Amino acid sequence: MFALDIGARLTLVDLLVANDDNVPATIADLPSYRAKMDTPHTIALDAQFEIGKAMLSPRSLPFFVLIDRRTMTLRNILSDPDPDLLYLRLHQELIS
Repeated sequence: MFALDIGARLTLVDLLVANDDNVPATIADLPSYRAKMDTPHTIALDAQFEIGKAMLSPRSLPFFVLIDRRTMTLRNILSDPDPDLLYLRLHQELIS
């Protein structure tokens, strides 16, 4: 995503909700999770799965929640989107 023409305007925050044993993640799980990333970026813990409140129905991973940084409002939710659809939605949100 960051190699795209809109990459400089994106901030990616990866939420870790569970560890390799599928139990709620802790701070101790962050180093092993970060080691699995191709490109380092911000990681946050969501051990209580608060992001799940945005899921009105079961969704596939990866799960993208687009939030306007200026207003902190939810703009879009995408579940396992086709790369072209993700690119289109990101463009639409950035021009609005």
